[in-house]
Amino acid sequence: MRISILVIVLSLSLPAVAQDPGMMAVQQAQMANDQAQMANQQAIQANQQAMQNAQIANQQAMAATSDIPYGPTLLPRPKFSLKPGTYDTPQQLRLRESGRGATIYYTTDGWTPTTASRQYDGPITLSATTRLQAIAVSPYGRSFVADAVFTLNTPAASPAKVFATSDGVLPQGTELTLSFAASVDSQTAQVGDKVPLQLVAPIVLDGQPLSPQQVTAQGTVTHVDRRAHVGQPGVLTVRVDWLRANGVTVPLHAVETLEGVNHVERAGYLAAIPGVGAVSLLQHGGEAVIPAGMQIEASVTADTSLKPKS
Repeated sequence: MRISILVIVLSLSLPAVAQDPGMMAVQQAQMANDQAQMANQQAIQANQQAMQNAQIANQQAMAATSDIPYGPTLLPRPKFSLKPGTYDTPQQLRLRESGRGATIYYTTDGWTPTTASRQYDGPITLSATTRLQAIAVSPYGRSFVADAVFTLNTPAASPAKVFATSDGVLPQGTELTLSFAASVDSQTAQVGDKVPLQLVAPIVLDGQPLSPQQVTAQGTVTHVDRRAHVGQPGVLTVRVDWLRANGVTVPLHAVETLEGVNHVERAGYLAAIPGVGAVSLLQHGGEAVIPAGMQIEASVTADTSLKPKS
């Protein structure tokens, strides 16, 4: 019993062994390295998540701005055979796409092309200053919009007058050029908003053009997307409803879509850069803005007499 007590007393009285300073430094360095690796892994995971978010947003943007659902493969933009710029004489331009089984749709009036736009089936003759926009569409999705302006040093053509028949009828299918009397933008517009329109070329009835006071027209906003994160643009769709001429309502039809500047690709590039992937979530596309004076083509949907019934 005495021996046990003596051993305990001796053990308690021995000084504590001091830890080697070199070993402590090694342990601290190892801990710092572990923390750095963990932070690096978290950054990689955050970057991967940002890229996934960008891809999802890209898919949503494509689905929102086209009547063709976005597929797993984003098609390349169509390519133009001419470079944007100024030309002194009329030019012929060809469109080319590299997506297998894709079809090209294009516009020359400033509106964003959809599958309701003209389908490319051969060279396009540019005889006046033209903003050409084109998309490629396949069962797998659609491309971003290819956009270029070609300036022609040729006199601008005056809008042609629209003539009613001898008995005062505007036949079904007659094309009318209208312009927006006020600007419309995707930031403030709402579905159902009425849009005032103006007739560009006069209607001639009984040999006399109707005065602007005798003609009014109206359209309706049918779809609005605000610009959003990950580069998504604002989108507007407008429908032309009717024209009232000489006191008679003429039924019209036209539907056009305008898409703002698309920054989805830029956001995708940012998402791929380590350390700045999250910045891509803050990128916004441009608002869609229809300026006052922008033109839209509409067609008469039924034979309509411009002479009120007595």
